[in-house]
Amino acid sequence: MRARSPRTRNLLLNAIPASEFLKLVPSLEMIEMKKRDPVWQPGGQIPFVYFPETAMISVVSTMESGSTAEVGIIGRDGMTGIPVLLGARVSPCEAFVQVPGEVLRLPSQVLQRMVSRSRRAHNLLLRYAYVFLHQISRSAACNLFHTIRHRCAKWLLMTWDRVGETEFQLSQEFLAEMLGSRRAGVANATLEFKRQGMIDYQHGRMRIRDAEGLKRFSCECYLLIRREAERVLGSNER
Repeated sequence: MRARSPRTRNLLLNAIPASEFLKLVPSLEMIEMKKRDPVWQPGGQIPFVYFPETAMISVVSTMESGSTAEVGIIGRDGMTGIPVLLGARVSPCEAFVQVPGEVLRLPSQVLQRMVSRSRRAHNLLLRYAYVFLHQISRSAACNLFHTIRHRCAKWLLMTWDRVGETEFQLSQEFLAEMLGSRRAGVANATLEFKRQGMIDYQHGRMRIRDAEGLKRFSCECYLLIRREAERVLGSNER
């Protein structure tokens, strides 16, 4: 891997103490990932953890019927591999790339060695694990109590935050699958957002034009998830 600056687009990596980050650099590998590329399978080993730079990763739960629902998303705000951090070797959920782009890949053993020698790094990653678990629990309640329009606006805003770009690859079919909703409901919501000038959508690409407008359509969950992350992690900068 080519030499890299001790700063990346990934906010969690930027928050790791500089001395520890520099020890990670020789083991970090920048790779380009495509939509639907697997990160891990249910019950499978987790040999690597991923720190997204421009990609976004979905953690998905699958029912016996084959139905799936997204339970969490990970972008430049964090990392995959929380089971590894917490001492588990496998996960009951599936994880795959939702928005294609670059990630920094790190062998799980290297992460484990870092947290065993650095209390500061370990505490930081545990705080991130809490933030991610809060996202999952809040989203579970959101799926029960809020309309598809509210949840769609929340999801677009969370994706915008985690990708760090106003435009990203996204199909309505995929969005409906992640929200556990019928495509017609998602199509109606995104059409309303487009008519009001908040998004552009064509050829499988989504562009956020008016984030403040989307916030007015979103349920309270978007701001609650974001504020809790800011409270626990601060700005996530070294």
